[in-house]
Amino acid sequence: MKLAKYGLSAMVLCFFSGLAFADSISTIPITGTAWYGFATSFGDFSFQGPGLNLFQSSPDGPNIIASCLPGTTCSLGFGIPNALEYCGYCTSYSSGSLGSNVAEFLEVESLGFSGSAFYPGGDSLLMPMSFSGAISGLQLLNCDSNGLGCTLGPKEFTVYVSGHGTGQLTFVGPGEVSGVMINLSGTASTVPEPISLVLTGTGLVAVCVRKKLSRTRQI
Repeated sequence: MKLAKYGLSAMVLCFFSGLAFADSISTIPITGTAWYGFATSFGDFSFQGPGLNLFQSSPDGPNIIASCLPGTTCSLGFGIPNALEYCGYCTSYSSGSLGSNVAEFLEVESLGFSGSAFYPGGDSLLMPMSFSGAISGLQLLNCDSNGLGCTLGPKEFTVYVSGHGTGQLTFVGPGEVSGVMINLSGTASTVPEPISLVLTGTGLVAVCVRKKLSRTRQI
């Protein structure tokens, strides 16, 4: 009976240790920047961290992204689309890497920014902002010698990013925001397939149970 209790306790402890271990190796601290507006960007970003590099740049963009009245709280929220509409020139607009996995194109599955701050007036405003989203790295196929006419290939990785930053809003005219540049920091997480977690946890359980049983027999 005692042996069974020890075994069960070891299994529970080792299983949760396995989950903690899996989580610890999948989280990467990141820093970076993001831009939106200025008539030049529909959402550019750059994220860097140990073994991680993500980059996207897009042409054009809106002239005005928000309007704020002096003496009120200014709120800003926007989502960054991927550069898929420019994929005739895929190799020019985004790229990334995660460890040894290199992506020739980034697909922004979701990436949103939001924040608010009191706007006293003037041509600039610093605003605390938060962000979160999912970005996948893909291979490109069928590109010609100039890197044109590509089609999307297999997925290399997916990372889930989140964090906070400070956005500098630039105003033109009567309280109109022409664009924002954000310095940010946070984390990027890779999420293993559920079966991988089960297998990892099961393997650690087996190791821990064997050690626990061995110690119990020696006592």
